[in-house]
Amino acid sequence: MLKQILLVMLVVSSAQFVQAATPPIEGAFGIKLGDEPDAKYIPEQIPTKLGLLYFIDPPIKNEHFNEYAVLVTIRTNKIFRIYAEKEQTTETCKNELAKVRKSLEKIYGKVTENESIYSVKQNEKEIQLTCKVSKINNKEASLQIKYIDQQVYKDGLESSSSKRNDASGL
Repeated sequence: MLKQILLVMLVVSSAQFVQAATPPIEGAFGIKLGDEPDAKYIPEQIPTKLGLLYFIDPPIKNEHFNEYAVLVTIRTNKIFRIYAEKEQTTETCKNELAKVRKSLEKIYGKVTENESIYSVKQNEKEIQLTCKVSKINNKEASLQIKYIDQQVYKDGLESSSSKRNDASGL
């Protein structure tokens, strides 16, 4: 009986260690989800339905990608998505996807697949990786990765309370 208790305690503590060793999804390419965009991004902004899109030159680049962007909430001005991609042949894209997926598994653990989108989820944060094949020419594709913070996005959607009745300074 004592051996079983000790074994259970060992398994539980090992599971906690493994869970604690997995780093949280905080961002990528030297950019942190939830931060305000760098002031140098301002001239490059493009309004979208979700927020403001900035094409950027990130502090840290990755050999698998050559185009980078962030999506920022309009109301709170916080980064809730980080994008990177690289156009290439479909065959090369699939090979590169396998390399990036392996790297994500080493960092974050299990990567799941659903309809050719590989993802890592941690509460409100997620990484999505895909090889998007061109609809015009199936020999061309784009390796794409997204880091998403749904909570930052949701916080950016909340509007001011309609019950406010502050007339000071008017």
